[in-house]
Amino acid sequence: MQAGSQMIKLRGKSKALVRLFYLDEHKSCIRWRPSRKHERAKITIDSIHEVCEGMRTEVFRRFANNNFDPNCCFNIYHGDQVESLDLVSTNGEEARTWITGLKYLLAGISDEDSLSGCFLTSCCKWLRQTFSEADKNGDGNLSIGEVLQLLHKLNVNLPKQKVREMFQVHYILSTWVGSLTFEEFCTFYKLISTRRDLYLLMITYSNHKEHMDLNDLQRFLENEQKAGVIHFAHLHEVIYYCKMIINQFEPCSENQTRMVLCIDGFTNYMRSPAGDVFNPEHYQVNQDMTQPLTNYYIASSHNTYLTGDQLLSQSRVDMYAYVLQAGCRCVEVDCWDGPDGEPIVHHGYTLTSKILFKDVVETINKYAFAKTQYPVILSIENHCTVPQQKKMAQHLMEVLQDKLDLSNINVNESRRLPSPELLKGKVLVKGKKLPANIDAEAEEGDVSDEDSGEEDEEEEEQINGDVRSYMCSWQVSSLNESLTNQIMQLKPAQLVRLNQRQLLRVYPFNYRVDSSNFNPQPFWNAGCHLDPFVEVEIIGLPIDCNKQQTRVVDDNGFNPIWEETLVFTLHMPQIALVRFMVWDHDPIGRDFIGQRTIAFKSMMPGYRHVYLEGMEEASIFVHVAINDITGKVTFYYISFLFCINVATEILTVVEGEVHFQNENFLTIYSPPCHPRCSCPSL
Repeated sequence: MQAGSQMIKLRGKSKALVRLFYLDEHKSCIRWRPSRKHERAKITIDSIHEVCEGMRTEVFRRFANNNFDPNCCFNIYHGDQVESLDLVSTNGEEARTWITGLKYLLAGISDEDSLSGCFLTSCCKWLRQTFSEADKNGDGNLSIGEVLQLLHKLNVNLPKQKVREMFQVHYILSTWVGSLTFEEFCTFYKLISTRRDLYLLMITYSNHKEHMDLNDLQRFLENEQKAGVIHFAHLHEVIYYCKMIINQFEPCSENQTRMVLCIDGFTNYMRSPAGDVFNPEHYQVNQDMTQPLTNYYIASSHNTYLTGDQLLSQSRVDMYAYVLQAGCRCVEVDCWDGPDGEPIVHHGYTLTSKILFKDVVETINKYAFAKTQYPVILSIENHCTVPQQKKMAQHLMEVLQDKLDLSNINVNESRRLPSPELLKGKVLVKGKKLPANIDAEAEEGDVSDEDSGEEDEEEEEQINGDVRSYMCSWQVSSLNESLTNQIMQLKPAQLVRLNQRQLLRVYPFNYRVDSSNFNPQPFWNAGCHLDPFVEVEIIGLPIDCNKQQTRVVDDNGFNPIWEETLVFTLHMPQIALVRFMVWDHDPIGRDFIGQRTIAFKSMMPGYRHVYLEGMEEASIFVHVAINDITGKVTFYYISFLFCINVATEILTVVEGEVHFQNENFLTIYSPPCHPRCSCPSL
């Protein structure tokens, strides 16, 4: 792969370009040449979502007349917009080499001959990528100019002479030859990124020694990280865990023998997943999944098929694969009459492209349960005539087969919808039963779901009655955000009681043509179940909503220290989330840098790193303290001590901001606690 392979790169409707594709020397990205934009002609390994063999994308379908051998074809899905790089190799063996090699790299395996071997740490991968991007001429070395540019990017503003002095004083270069190798760059980065906050924390627990012994480490874990309370039942288990930490994170073999942890080892441990603010046990389902379906929030997607805005963007079946693998359990399918009697999916009365309903169902069938077995709900917005509705029903039953849930229980008798546990591996259809008096010659557009255009109570969404299931129209409703807001203002208690009995899906207002998302938290408070969203900005019960921020640290975006404590009080922690936001302050406003949102119940106490979403090696170092205040009502008192931000990509001045924010249950069903089950009103 590093030697390179001649392959055909497919673009647009008819372009087929022969390019040399190769893996760079650091195994961090795929590059190709020739290219007019050399720096942009690459895909980083970290940006790759999936590598698929065969001819799966729309691009390959446009080249159907070229008679490519499917064994030579593969797709690389990458980037925030899940773009596809469609390639055709010269032979099947070469394609398999690339597919297998890329899958190894995605799994963190850099040496194909050693599958047990060396997993690249995120820090090492980030350093290699950073070095590669700074190496403008690609010679494997950084000149003094390139080093200075890199330091400026890292918000370390040092004069050229000072950089030279640092090299010489610390013997990074035995003789200055005007450039840095990768190994020398790593040494230099370690020098400038020494963590003063962690050093002070270490000597506090080591009685000012330059290392922590087993007793020091044990006291730190028990007093600060609450390890004894959370993880261990007996003292000997804590001691064993301390020994494991030293053996795993201490780089000096002599210190391992002495069973002590120096500053490098302590930093390695605190920067590892063990020091993350998120509880690792919550990466798996940890809630009771046997309650009725109405007791859960459900991660949902609106206009799932679109890659962008609702007027001009592309419709792609790949988007269903992407959102299902990202954790969505409710997807939308807008169905219209298509040519040759085949229903199509697109955003009606717009210029968005069209895809086949059958292809959508086949994609859902393949990816619905790739990440989790909990049920998937198809929210069908149906504009098809009766003959094409029957075709839809045929595709659903033939493609999904036993995955399609066709059971028919009497909910009136049981008063309970089935649980996610009971519905594992099932696909549910949200639609309305076909009335007996419908005209078989009905024309396209005569019927519509409540999601479309103007609301009309007499309009009916149609779908063949053979495939309806629990999601009958009177058991699940769809309301736009504007109407739901009005109901919440006028009759909040009734809305909560309604959501105790049936599912309610809230979808974005029609004027959100840019596919932006509404704030789901107010609807969650009222018990609404299906809420599409990407980013949220308002949180919890109104009494818990709060926002505070630290002071501004001037001219230090590399390692600012705040040393401030922010305190919050919660009344309903079960539905609260904590959002950490970092801003760049300037005289006329502020620029958003990064954020991380975490369920309150998933937060770990003690000294923790809050890693910002989508920013490698960028984090906020905080101390989390949570206390119960018990009286007539139990309150939760939570405080954050902001120590340091090692965000290597933050620009110029950094300001840390913390406020409660709900971005709840993105990847799994999760039951709410009590607001829908027991609260008479909000």
